[in-house]
Amino acid sequence: MNGEAKQCTRALGGFGFQAGSLNHSGFVFDNGDTIGFFDDGKVRSDDGHSSSEYQCKGSNIDDSKLRSAIDKLRPQWEGKYNFFAAKHCQSFVESVLDIVKPKRQTRRGLRRPR
Repeated sequence: MNGEAKQCTRALGGFGFQAGSLNHSGFVFDNGDTIGFFDDGKVRSDDGHSSSEYQCKGSNIDDSKLRSAIDKLRPQWEGKYNFFAAKHCQSFVESVLDIVKPKRQTRRGLRRPR
């Protein structure tokens, strides 16, 4: 049986709260592992933070599909952090989700299935 993961956010270092897009976005696996894209330009686990610090939303994502998508994108992202050019944690999560959960067309535009 494959594990599962969720898209999650936590407060940024130095802040004890999340407000709008003022957060770190990543993924939390059901075994407690975390992974995301960080300002050191690496796709990695969230060193120094535990999965209990994250707030998760949405439906479960198949662990193996998520890890495969992350591995596919890693070469395009590693070493390329740039907050102002949309190469940050939130845009990384969206890129991964575009592979794992492709958006579908609705009458109101593109939407990712829940």
